[in-house]
Amino acid sequence: MSSCPCEGLRCKLEALDGRHGSRYGYAKLGCRCAPCRGAQRVGSAAYKAEHRDELNAAQRARHYEHVTKRREPKLTKPLAEVLRAGRLLADGASYRETARTVGWDELTVARIFPGRGWSSREVAAFAALHSPAIPKAA
Repeated sequence: MSSCPCEGLRCKLEALDGRHGSRYGYAKLGCRCAPCRGAQRVGSAAYKAEHRDELNAAQRARHYEHVTKRREPKLTKPLAEVLRAGRLLADGASYRETARTVGWDELTVARIFPGRGWSSREVAAFAALHSPAIPKAA
């Protein structure tokens, strides 16, 4: 059996394979011979002509913008608890500490107050202050 005349690295077709000149040979089997490239070109043009009236990517983004916009979270918790959690976070409490104090899940606190948690630097400083000292070897 002889290999494909295109000599493409990804080509999986033999020279006399009947799938030469098809979009399948181009797309799935990696053949880049002239007949396969031509079939792909004709198929792409037909697809574009058939779907010409549909929205392009930029138009779809504008059309579906309302879906991707960040929505304000609904307050499903009592206002007093939300205010208490906000005060705790403003005083420097972590999401975890605030969640334990108020009685919520940590992710709920993060959802209602995005971007108010501790940074990794603050977590490391807190851990350094509150971890037991490791005795040095003699």
